[in-house]
Amino acid sequence: MRLLFIMFDGKNFLGGPTVNITRLLPVLLKRNYEIDVLCFYINSHPNADYLNTKGIKCHFRQQSLMSYKSVPWILKKIEEINPDIFIPDVSTQGLIAGKWLTIKGVKVINTLRGNDDLNWGKAIFFSRQGKWQSSAIVCVNEFLENKLKTKLNIEIPTIVIPSGVLKSNHISNQLTENIRIVYSGRFVNNPKNVDKILDLFLKLAKENLGLEFSLIGSGKEKSNLQSRIDELGYDERIKIYRLLKDEEYKEFLSKHHIIVLLSDHEGTPGAIMDGMSCGLVPVVSNTDGIEKLVINNENGFVVDHKTNAPFKKVMELLKNDDLRIEFSKNAIDHISKRYSIDICANQWERLLGDLQVKRHHRFKRPIFYKLPKKSNLLKEHLTASNINIFKYRLKQILGWE
Repeated sequence: MRLLFIMFDGKNFLGGPTVNITRLLPVLLKRNYEIDVLCFYINSHPNADYLNTKGIKCHFRQQSLMSYKSVPWILKKIEEINPDIFIPDVSTQGLIAGKWLTIKGVKVINTLRGNDDLNWGKAIFFSRQGKWQSSAIVCVNEFLENKLKTKLNIEIPTIVIPSGVLKSNHISNQLTENIRIVYSGRFVNNPKNVDKILDLFLKLAKENLGLEFSLIGSGKEKSNLQSRIDELGYDERIKIYRLLKDEEYKEFLSKHHIIVLLSDHEGTPGAIMDGMSCGLVPVVSNTDGIEKLVINNENGFVVDHKTNAPFKKVMELLKNDDLRIEFSKNAIDHISKRYSIDICANQWERLLGDLQVKRHHRFKRPIFYKLPKKSNLLKEHLTASNINIFKYRLKQILGWE
């Protein structure tokens, strides 16, 4: 069976869907699936280059949200690759192209990765819009699946498949005297509330002189974070680190003891899963769906980030070594039983088998096609004037594009 995925990439790119693809696809490849990836990138494509080293063929194009530019290229590559199943993941343009695949017997799988307008618009449009309807939809947690079924009353198959996490060879020592706390993710305030993370770290630093803190990642708030740290004189105790990958990432995480995330919304946050796999104790905001990953008072704490609860719960962990050790062991066990990459690959195989692919002819892209009209549901479907679309198609005919 031949699978075709879409991913987004770029320098210092920290998107959860992309991280998931780099972990999942090598596992599926070992299970004898043929796999190609269409990579839309900005400036560079390090994650796709990594997949190439694993034997997964990637095809590259500069990212554009202008559908009249992206959809033709996607259809062209689909014609060349001729997949049995197409997984556009978070690509709106890929799902638009999926219309012409489904009528030819190619299965198209949508994904619902978060409780936000972008994800819900894509889920709604491609689940009930008749000719634009996908073949199935993957939700990253039970909350999203239940809300999807209640909200839309859809008939296409749904399945819950969280992003998977690799087993860690590096485990936190919770009995050390010097406790370290970490945040890992994008340096943005919507939805990550990274300013609140730093506020929490500063408050904890004033309360406990022995604590050390790490911020791992990149994003537009990085310079502001560093400026605040420097101005307040905490540059020796609160440090910002570059993006890390694979064993280097897990090893660095394992030198910490508590991991914090205070987002407004999440799917199944990869940073928290990675931290828990290393035995870090999570303190996370009570976003919808998080309760299946972080079980409050069992393997971590789920808190209201708009109150003083994050500070109180971290302090509780600092004062109780036995509690940290118990939560740490429970976190490792929970990840291995429910969120390992192999378990997630098994769920993908189940879905791929259930779709019952039956094809006899190669896919041929349409000569003429219409894109959907501008829609408030599709936040990343950008349209253009008819004259610009005509000029672009003329360039394609002449071989200039």
